[in-house]
Amino acid sequence: MLPFMLFDSIEGPMQFVNICITVGLINYWFFLLAFVLMICSTKFLLKCKALIVQSKQLDMIYKSPVFSFFSKTIQGAIHIRIYD
Repeated sequence: MLPFMLFDSIEGPMQFVNICITVGLINYWFFLLAFVLMICSTKFLLKCKALIVQSKQLDMIYKSPVFSFFSKTIQGAIHIRIYD
């Protein structure tokens, strides 16, 4: 049996594919538009990949103190629980 979170991560893209197929069957010009948009989106993401990676790194740097605080808090809670 697959984990519950895996079902959640698959459900969204599958609904999107279902909507695209349904709209495409009703109006076949949608496939042409979807194909062009997919190519443009791919080119845009490949062009901006470095910027996306840098922004993610900055995001993780600024979130690092929060993560370390929670980590130390949890570690401290375990020590308090041991002595309690």
